[in-house]
Amino acid sequence: MKRITLPLELTEEVSEILGRHCGDGSCSFGNFDYKVAITEHPSLIELHNRQLKMLFGLDTRNRIINNECIESVVRSKQLFEWITSFGIPSGKKSYIVKEPEKIRSASLQIRKAFLRGLIDTDGCIFYDAANRSLKLEFKTVSPYLASSVNEILSLLNFKPKLRKQKKGIIVGLKGKKVIENYLNVVGSNNLRLLNKAYIRLGKQVALAEKAVALRDIPLQGTRQSGPVSLV
Repeated sequence: MKRITLPLELTEEVSEILGRHCGDGSCSFGNFDYKVAITEHPSLIELHNRQLKMLFGLDTRNRIINNECIESVVRSKQLFEWITSFGIPSGKKSYIVKEPEKIRSASLQIRKAFLRGLIDTDGCIFYDAANRSLKLEFKTVSPYLASSVNEILSLLNFKPKLRKQKKGIIVGLKGKKVIENYLNVVGSNNLRLLNKAYIRLGKQVALAEKAVALRDIPLQGTRQSGPVSLV
């Protein structure tokens, strides 16, 4: 079995990766096979795979689902155990997944990175024609995740609206200026979301610049907020 490198500190990159797994990731085990996977837009998978290589020394395998969706798969017992050690459930997790306590008790910068990973995978930006408004929404069946998203956005001085539906909870932001501010403050590494936002914001040039920048994002390492030890 190939040994992998495990991060010793909870940096923003690590927190963002965990956010993605809480969103569209999965950890499964069967017949002595440990599988860690995430399914998303090709632009996000490209970055995700590169981070796994640089942070963990892991190679990934991609499975093309369609033009807008790729599954990134790693078969590694160590990665499986590392992710689940944060309290992220294996198997079916939709109703019980929550923000890991180590992230929840960390700095706002670390929590913001978790939020970015979560919304990049399980959020959407769209134009509501009926109300003539640009919206960002995060929908989940986990009351724990809904509460965390609402809390982090509030701490970042946004005014999210939380509403319950029969099949889930939605945490949302509304308005062009608000969505633009979200992209400036929280950011996104998912071109699917950025494309929808920038078209409505009239920023096609900015989209092209972002697309180029995505391919050369360096691992940011520790930042002024300081990492949290995982030892």
